[in-house]
Amino acid sequence: MIQRKKDSEILDDIKMRMAKRGTGSLTDEELIALIIKKGSGSMNVTELSRMLLRHCDGLKNIYDMPADIIISQNKGMTQAKVMALKVMIETGIRYFHKRTHDLKMDSPKSVYEYLSVRMKNLTQEYFKVILLNTKNEMINVEDITVGLINSSLVHAREIFRCAILKNAYSVILAHNHPSGDPTPSGNDREVTDKIVEAGKILGIKVCDHIIIGNESYYSFLEKGMID
Repeated sequence: MIQRKKDSEILDDIKMRMAKRGTGSLTDEELIALIIKKGSGSMNVTELSRMLLRHCDGLKNIYDMPADIIISQNKGMTQAKVMALKVMIETGIRYFHKRTHDLKMDSPKSVYEYLSVRMKNLTQEYFKVILLNTKNEMINVEDITVGLINSSLVHAREIFRCAILKNAYSVILAHNHPSGDPTPSGNDREVTDKIVEAGKILGIKVCDHIIIGNESYYSFLEKGMID
């Protein structure tokens, strides 16, 4: 009979490998094990981590999935373990954003790479606006709406109020498609046209509207739909 390793032994092995090869050498399963530290009565920490990844379909959904659902679907997961994991993921996201904060948003690809970390696997549509200075450097990213994007929900005044308060020179619009397909809908086109026209009146240029898909994006600028 093969004796199951204790959690402490498993964690020591992971830490030893991390010390030799670096954090980047660890699997998602091993990273989770280091955070939650303990398994359940019937599973060691590795087995619990593996089950969690399977039920959540990878790390990407742990962040957005409510804690009570994770706990109910994964015996052995507690509120403390789930919160620790969410903090770990949030820390990584914030690190990425701070590291790239001063990047110039001078191409649709650079905008997609910046926003896709947070937006490409969301289950609802989020409409955001990136505020830029005269050098195309990001001042801030503002959330405008959550939910189905249409002209009755996305108001130009909300977007340009943010831009005026932060002294933005120009803006980039962005939202995600939970379906994963970034192809614009009729509503997307209507919203974009209205905001572009409002920007012209106010003297704040709308540089682009980027739709974030799971593995790709759609740029109104690249498609010649924004002057």
